[in-house]
Amino acid sequence: MDVAAGCITTLTDGVVDDFALEPMSADGMTAFLAAVQQRLEVLRKAISLATLPLTWASQIQNLIAGIKNDLAMPAAYASALRGLTDLVGGGADDYELSDTARPRVVSRITSAARSSDTELTGVATTEGAVRRNLGQEDALRSRLLVTAAAQVALTDYRAEVDRDAALDSTVTAIDALLPGMPDATFQAAVTARAALIDALLAQDLRPAASRDVSAALPAVVLAYRLGVDESVFLARNAVRHPLFVKGRVHG
Repeated sequence: MDVAAGCITTLTDGVVDDFALEPMSADGMTAFLAAVQQRLEVLRKAISLATLPLTWASQIQNLIAGIKNDLAMPAAYASALRGLTDLVGGGADDYELSDTARPRVVSRITSAARSSDTELTGVATTEGAVRRNLGQEDALRSRLLVTAAAQVALTDYRAEVDRDAALDSTVTAIDALLPGMPDATFQAAVTARAALIDALLAQDLRPAASRDVSAALPAVVLAYRLGVDESVFLARNAVRHPLFVKGRVHG
């Protein structure tokens, strides 16, 4: 886990170091700011749909609102956006987000990373520097969001299905971004990808026993019979009603 976390941090450092903007005209800057604010609004909506713990979600929303004030200063914007994605990624541990909830949150984050389409008008469609700078901002935001998703995905799981869902979403998002990365960042991303896969697949989550239950029984009884903790049983079998469990179950 520590190796993977370190690789994700190294990738994050490289992504921030890559960010730079070209000079723009006054009208170009106005168009650039408007387009980026649209993208941040997409991110804000994605966070609201992720149903995070209230305090954590509020902190993220406040940071998104504050980031808009840093758009005119590239270094400050990159630093603020990194702070935001660090909060998104690190908050999963700080707020004890369950392993069963993480695949959903990872999916929301990676979806936000892919949502870069904005409606460009006026100078934004004609000034080359604006278009190139929007490409730079898109690369920064999407790559940082993927590092946040990787941080959320990196945890101890109780069920193979949750682990695989979080890992698949993250790896797919990384793979989609690899072609556009500079060489050093590309290598850091490949290294982080491999480390994340190694860390999560090292967890032996295959059920030691399975049983077909024809008459509904409480989860606590079945967990005892299968020799696992009730929390593990609930996660591994995606139990909806702990008092009435039937069908094929895994221990």
